[in-house]
Amino acid sequence: MLFNFIRDRELAGIPITKGGAHDGIFEAIRTAPNDDINAGNLRNIGESTIKKAVTLLQNDGRIDQFKRSRSGPRKWLGVVGGQLNQEEDILD
Repeated sequence: MLFNFIRDRELAGIPITKGGAHDGIFEAIRTAPNDDINAGNLRNIGESTIKKAVTLLQNDGRIDQFKRSRSGPRKWLGVVGGQLNQEEDILD
C-alpha cells in the first residue's frame, strides 16, 4: 500500500518527503482525497510507523529520496528507476 501510494504520487507529479510538515508523506496521506484507496488504507497507521515503513522500503531498494534541481536536497520520495530517479540522473 505505502509503495503504491508513493508511486502514484510520483506519477501524478505530486512529490512528497519522508517527514516534512507540509509536504511529508503522513500529511499527504491525511489530506488525500477520499477516493484514494491507498491513502484510505493507510490513514489509521501512525506517523512513526509510516516513517519506519518508508525506511524499510528504502533499505529494500524499492524507493529512495531524490532531488528535483541540481542544487536541491535529496528529499523527494520516489520509486527506484521511476520518474524522479530518471530526472535526477539527467541533472547530474
